[in-house]
Amino acid sequence: MQSWRAPAFESAFNPFIRFVRFRKLASCALFALIGCVVSLKASAGFIVYLILACAGALMAALFYRRKRRISAFLTLICVMLLFASYTQWRNQRPEIVLNKKGDVKGVISSRPVYQLDKNRTLLYLEDASVDGEAVGYGAYVYIYGNNESGKFEYGQTLYLPVAGLWIPDGRTNPDGFDFNAYLWRKGVAFCASSSVSKTEILSEKASLTRGLYRLNRYLSERFETLFPTNAHLMRALLLGDRSGLSDETYESFQEAGIAHLVALSGLHVSCVAMFIEVLLMMFLIPAKPRGVITMTVIFLYTIMTGASASLMRAAMMYALLVAGRFTGHPSDLLTRLSCAFLIQLAINPLTIQDTGMQLSYLSVLSLALMHKPICALFPLAKTNPDDGESVLFIIYSRFVNAVSASCAIQMGTLPAMASLFHSVPVLSVPVNLIVVPLGLISVYIGASSLVVSFASMPAAVFLGKIADGVWTAILFLTDWISGLSFAMINARAWSVWIILAYILLMALASPYITEKRGLSSCLTAVSAALAVAVLLWPRPVHEGLELVFLDAGYADSCAILADNNTYVYDCGKDNEITADYLTSRGSDVKGIFISHPDIDHAGGIREILKRYPDAEIYVSECWNRMDVGELVSEAISKSTIHYLSAGDAVSLSDGITAHVVWPEKGFEPKEDNDGSLVIHIVYNEASALLTGDITARVDKYIDVDADVLKVAHHGSKMATSEALLCAVTPRISVISVSSNGHGHPTEEVLMRLSEMNSEVYRTDECGAITIGMFEDGTYEIKTELP
Repeated sequence: MQSWRAPAFESAFNPFIRFVRFRKLASCALFALIGCVVSLKASAGFIVYLILACAGALMAALFYRRKRRISAFLTLICVMLLFASYTQWRNQRPEIVLNKKGDVKGVISSRPVYQLDKNRTLLYLEDASVDGEAVGYGAYVYIYGNNESGKFEYGQTLYLPVAGLWIPDGRTNPDGFDFNAYLWRKGVAFCASSSVSKTEILSEKASLTRGLYRLNRYLSERFETLFPTNAHLMRALLLGDRSGLSDETYESFQEAGIAHLVALSGLHVSCVAMFIEVLLMMFLIPAKPRGVITMTVIFLYTIMTGASASLMRAAMMYALLVAGRFTGHPSDLLTRLSCAFLIQLAINPLTIQDTGMQLSYLSVLSLALMHKPICALFPLAKTNPDDGESVLFIIYSRFVNAVSASCAIQMGTLPAMASLFHSVPVLSVPVNLIVVPLGLISVYIGASSLVVSFASMPAAVFLGKIADGVWTAILFLTDWISGLSFAMINARAWSVWIILAYILLMALASPYITEKRGLSSCLTAVSAALAVAVLLWPRPVHEGLELVFLDAGYADSCAILADNNTYVYDCGKDNEITADYLTSRGSDVKGIFISHPDIDHAGGIREILKRYPDAEIYVSECWNRMDVGELVSEAISKSTIHYLSAGDAVSLSDGITAHVVWPEKGFEPKEDNDGSLVIHIVYNEASALLTGDITARVDKYIDVDADVLKVAHHGSKMATSEALLCAVTPRISVISVSSNGHGHPTEEVLMRLSEMNSEVYRTDECGAITIGMFEDGTYEIKTELP
């Protein structure tokens, strides 16, 4: 028995052993990545990882002469542990105690971004100090007031007297965004806010980066003349400035699967490099000087446009490509990618958590792994057709190569898209085949227009009109595609094990592991089948009643999981917090209860209906007698709307019912809060009362008993009266609130709840609050924050 097992085992692992032997850099990059991920998931202390790495290095040295394979494996383990130790060290966050106000001083270390719609400037400060004491970390600053003239610049030392101070929030909702971790990756430990009028510029420091940022702004100002219709898009395309891009435009790009077109990446770097090379060739510059000049311009361009992780990756890979030409040792795509990845990890391993970096590296990696296997599925096609082939065959092969590249990138980024954005653009491949060439044309024409403008403005404006026309066509196509109901499908996050299995299948299908074309094609098909299965797999069955009070800021939003059905009571503000939670768990929303039309209760309805257009709307009978804003009214105009009053009931599942307690039929609210739809959810012995923003004027009409009370109006003293609490006698009270200028929740309300011996949970202290309720009246509570 043993005689055949050993050879079979060795035969199965030979491709991997060969890969490690001939792809040392790629193997090191893989193990470095594993080390970083392990460190972020399992905090063992960087000293522990460092000691283990030293032990691994010692063992690798001992086995070097006798057992080369074991020594190589131990070396890779050592690399993994070293990066785990380094990541753990970089991820040690300081414990900073801040007052609510303080004098802040620091040097601007980023290109300030002015948000016209919010009338504020966002910037980073390094060497920050508070009240004269150095903090040792950076600050993220919001400066409110008009700054269209660009008063603030990189390198200036700012003084913000009596600035507002706070520690940024971490993840407060299931699968939500961790703003604290995002800023810490950039070396920022706290936030501050001030106004333009109060902020003082103490000094200014000249530097190359500041000069490049000024050049960026100077070029940006010319765009209004060169591209009068689509200047905002050309700024994003050529200068990395997306501040003028509306949320609606960017969302339509995401839904069409072409958001990468307005996010500077390798595609743009390649275009700029080719443009510079052609320009230099026109002046008969020799190859080597041409390469050095182009490389220098690329790195300056990267700094000028913000030096994002994806741009740095592309710039380094281009530099490695040029270096290979100079030395006569050209490297392939995987080697250049691995080298760039190791360099970026060495600079800051925490960047592996950045969405831009993940998508950038996954795109190129999937291109390296899957391009040839997918291309091999097409009959007769070649990845590199010979010049002697017929014109039709060359066109066919070029087309197949483009389709294969687009499919490879779509496959590689699929897990990240599902996990990060909870949605997948279905038409990404065909749309990219049309739009990317048009986008490349606009890059070349736009860059040409910019260069020509320094010699002849009329000629430059003529070229700019062509680029404008191209983008008008792209926008028309994008709007049409994004308007299709099937353009984007909801997708829940993939489990870690499915992602690992999926990536392993793609790696096995690649020419780096499998040389047999038939086996590679089979593995490619299995990878695609797994992706489709995960996207279409039914969501897990939920039993019982669960209420999830989301941290929506100073707003209300509650997901109601009634057996296998999902409902929503209030939608939060005009953001995606509620919609993201619903799609991340794979929900199919049956209905949405909107207590009243205030924006902090109904503002998120547009985004939810965008993802769940078949969801039915439940509102109070006096809805049309309240001040319903245009945003909410337009969002629900195409939905089925049910008008409810006291005595009505909505069956959420076989054993769970929502009974309407308020308002009475024909009620005329003096203010919208009093017209709030109040529902009493009953599940055998368990029950919950959701109250919207009703005031004490309405409390006397509420006469139901409930285990869980959603405290009205964020804990205002004008609501949740003693009369209401005596009737409801809640064991648990939930307050949806955040920092606000109204003093909510008030001491009066907190005292009333305390006197009723009700357990109080607040979203500003607990994050999202999940209450599982059982038929016998017992319950289980989980909070997102400890």
